[in-house]
Amino acid sequence: MIKNYFAMYLHPWDLIDEGPDNVFSSMKDMGLTHVNLATSYHCGRYILPHNPQKIIYFAEEGVVYFNPTQEFYSKTKLRPRKSKKYRDYDVLKIAIDSSKNYGLRVNSWTVCLHNYELVRGNPDVAVRDPLDNIDENFMCPNNPDAREYVIGLVRDLASNYDLNMIQLESVAYPWGLTHFDHHETFGIYVDPLFSYLFSSCYCSHCEAKAKEHGIKLSEVKKKAREIISRTINSPPDLSISIPETDLASMFHEYLMTDEHLEQLVEFKSITSLEMVQQIRENLKSINNKVKISIITGAAMWLNEGFNLQKISKVVDAIDYICYFENPRRIENYVRILKTQTDENCWVIPSIRTNYPTIYTKENLTMSMQAAINGGADGIALYNYGWTPKTIFQWIKTTINQLKIN
Repeated sequence: MIKNYFAMYLHPWDLIDEGPDNVFSSMKDMGLTHVNLATSYHCGRYILPHNPQKIIYFAEEGVVYFNPTQEFYSKTKLRPRKSKKYRDYDVLKIAIDSSKNYGLRVNSWTVCLHNYELVRGNPDVAVRDPLDNIDENFMCPNNPDAREYVIGLVRDLASNYDLNMIQLESVAYPWGLTHFDHHETFGIYVDPLFSYLFSSCYCSHCEAKAKEHGIKLSEVKKKAREIISRTINSPPDLSISIPETDLASMFHEYLMTDEHLEQLVEFKSITSLEMVQQIRENLKSINNKVKISIITGAAMWLNEGFNLQKISKVVDAIDYICYFENPRRIENYVRILKTQTDENCWVIPSIRTNYPTIYTKENLTMSMQAAINGGADGIALYNYGWTPKTIFQWIKTTINQLKIN
């Protein structure tokens, strides 16, 4: 049975521009119990239908929206960069102080390794692809500076703020080749295997870590290059002519039958688990009351390197992205996750409450009900600033119905 956990993702600019009382009174009226506030975030261009200050917003790249304490980053050369546009605000403190008046708890939605600005200033911390190019969007989870930066971020947040949970986004490997970077364009079809190989890292730190586990990453890279060369030199209509289900099947067959790729899957699983375990231990030493979760999803977890069964024994929750128009897909993913993960780990599906996923009241209600039918421990809605106010009333009605049932 679902717990009393209804959260909504919130960007800092919406909180400040609309005012915390307006935002939190709206959230309270909808029946929400928790706020997922972005405290460390990446760039983007957004349409904000009810923001009183701006309709279009260009977010800053790789900044934080709280006042960082520098002592937590003494073991790394990387430093958090505070937002320039909102430099005069400790948005997290404002949110925590104000939310209490409305009975809401605040979670820190924390983007970790996805940070273009930190990579641009420190290219040696970047993920290095099988062709030896650096990924300018992403830091390597095995790089000591990158790992200590994330640990410092979590320790900083847990030490100085009254948080319910720290949600870790982009805490392992990239979600895939597509990052939605500025004017990102590919002239070939990016199939799942191609994306997986480019979401893996082959830097010297990964090579050394792999060697500890008896894995020769240089041989894996050689195999990856062969597959990449074969893919980009294939007839341009080949992949498009093959059903996506076949491509997905071929992808998993590769991973299970090729010894090098099988080792890559295992190595990424080792890295992601070690990363989260290290964060968890540091969090315990600072503030054992703060919970921890990972943000991942159906098209992401394998690229990121997560073994969800193992990771569920380390975290308190898995925030699972379910941006599906078909409610039965939500129910199916939640049901599978509940059977694969530790019973003490909450499964919290994130449902998008705006176009192109949700645009009717019936679809919203069916999607949230599907999450409950699948066994969800809570529901998170994405997100406040993008969602037209008309849909706020739909959310309120639906949550009231769910609580009654």
